[in-house]
Amino acid sequence: MGRKVLLPIFIFSFSLAGNILPNPSFEIWLDTLGINLPLGWLTSEIIRESSAVKSTFAHTGEFSVNLIGRDTVAFITTTTIVSPGKSYLFSGWARTQNPLPGSFTLQFLNLLGNPIGNPTILPVYFSTNYREYRTWVTAPESAFFLICALITFPNTNTFVDDVTLDDTSFQLIAERKNRAIPSSPFSFYLSYPQRVEIRIYNLLGEEIRRIDLGVLSPGFHQFFWDKRDKNGRIVRKGLYFVKIATQEKNWVKKFFIF
Repeated sequence: MGRKVLLPIFIFSFSLAGNILPNPSFEIWLDTLGINLPLGWLTSEIIRESSAVKSTFAHTGEFSVNLIGRDTVAFITTTTIVSPGKSYLFSGWARTQNPLPGSFTLQFLNLLGNPIGNPTILPVYFSTNYREYRTWVTAPESAFFLICALITFPNTNTFVDDVTLDDTSFQLIAERKNRAIPSSPFSFYLSYPQRVEIRIYNLLGEEIRRIDLGVLSPGFHQFFWDKRDKNGRIVRKGLYFVKIATQEKNWVKKFFIF
């Protein structure tokens, strides 16, 4: 039975670090005009009853979303604000007994809501257990929004859970305020093999340390700064700037030592 109410819902989430999508594990549900929706998400339930329902077959936590495509597609989607030039790590978990039920889709939009470029598509495959689908995306210079969705075909049944978009690319991993920890980790991602050099500057713009990491393989990497300058001395408390220099581009991040 089709729904007669169409709700134009867009939820924007803000975060200083880590996941920037709302309610990623679908633990919070709201009854909106008689339609049960996970907080921060829009589903096909608004147009087709029982096509996107709460399920206890979860990857983590108590609940997941069960997308049931009968005579039409089923979907779940949300929209978040992104920063141009930043890279984001998308991750979503799905489980289905259909060979190719649908795909996760990521689409950047400009401020007016117009699509930018082609969407990033992650096909979902048969899996008796939850399977992770992961990719890195970089926001174009004119990007303002990113739509994250899982869309499934008719006559399929798919469970989805733990959908996240992490703002961790070339971003400081929060330092624990434990003085016994001798070093501070940073994480970054490379799209192809390239030489990486780390340069650290003080508040006056003076280079106090240079670390050559050599040529690194594609993928996710970490490096550790022991909080020492080029002379081997422990630096003072305060604000520093860490420059990650690659053949691809340069990134500069602020770093506080407490």
